[in-house]
Amino acid sequence: MLDVLYVFYAVSLGFSPGTIGWIASIYGITYLITPVIMGPIIDKLPRKTSLLIATIGQTIITLGYIAMIAIEPPSIFYLILGGQVIRATAYAFFWPTIQVLYSEIAQGNHKQHERNISLFCISWSLGAGLGASFAGIFGEWVLIGGFITVSVVYAIGLGLVVFGIPGDSKQKIIIDSTISKPDTPFKPSKPSKPSKPTKPTKPSNLVLWVILLGTLVFAVTSKGILSYFPNYAVIPEGLNLSEFITGQIIFALGIGRFLGFLTGQWITNSFTKLVRNTLTAGTFLLAIAFIDVPWILMVILLIIGYIVGRIYYIALELTLKHHTHNKGAKAGLFEGMVGLGTALAPLIAGWLAEWNLIVPFIFFSAFALVSWGIMRILGKTLMREEASSSSI
Repeated sequence: MLDVLYVFYAVSLGFSPGTIGWIASIYGITYLITPVIMGPIIDKLPRKTSLLIATIGQTIITLGYIAMIAIEPPSIFYLILGGQVIRATAYAFFWPTIQVLYSEIAQGNHKQHERNISLFCISWSLGAGLGASFAGIFGEWVLIGGFITVSVVYAIGLGLVVFGIPGDSKQKIIIDSTISKPDTPFKPSKPSKPSKPTKPTKPSNLVLWVILLGTLVFAVTSKGILSYFPNYAVIPEGLNLSEFITGQIIFALGIGRFLGFLTGQWITNSFTKLVRNTLTAGTFLLAIAFIDVPWILMVILLIIGYIVGRIYYIALELTLKHHTHNKGAKAGLFEGMVGLGTALAPLIAGWLAEWNLIVPFIFFSAFALVSWGIMRILGKTLMREEASSSSI
């Protein structure tokens, strides 16, 4: 909701696409660094403490947003940037902690682990989709009402942490040793050959980084569209749509993501599927640049949302499933990749839009297609092993 509200507010202040790109990117630049730093700290803190830090920070900063919009001081651009930095730091505690909790309570059960991560993704994607729709309504009606609504939601989140999570929730859960044994996608196809050494029981660093490249595709695509499309849609040089219609188009992206996470309850994850979905995302992203009919754009964003939802879910589930220790650090690394995409996509989109308004969508498509090529080349051994395992 905040991602879209910020764009509408910045447009109302007369900011250029490049300036608006900075507002979205400063959050990503901060989030690129803070989750990687906070991840190891989260491993040492009680889970409740981490969530208290996050939700208190979220609540305070949204109250600051309301005061800032009501007063509109001359330095409002820099205050917005400062608010984004604080918000990103709060989320650096929030997201990794939530992800680790969902992973830990599975206690080594692979099916339960997939289900838990799917439920986590379903929850946040449903909220994100509804938030974009509400942002469109508030943008058309009274913008500050959207920021007030966000502050109320954050306050409810703080209450849930205070009263709903035990105070001794420093996680001492003993994860079943089977969690360190990867599913068949990570097993060698012919383990009986004595001439070949036994492969490690967790993905190699190369495999981990190739999986995280999928995370980067998700972040560049989702954050890029969320930060740039509302600007492109409402300005006269773009689609010249109302804030309400723009919000509903973005809502389609959120619904698609929600459906992608929902199907994760029944579709088995694999690296091969991660690669295929990356290719599909690149293909559909290109179509946005050449279509200006709202209902067709809604269908396209629905499909893109579904695909990037699958990418995010597969990448997160594979990253957390095969690591028994330092899950906070791994979740922090995952979120750091989200931060990298959040930092790069809006900034690059803003720069490119200064030249031509449809070029950012071509960039998003090209990035996904290039990433698909890299993942296919670097992960070809893993995909062969998956194919061999599935045929047994």
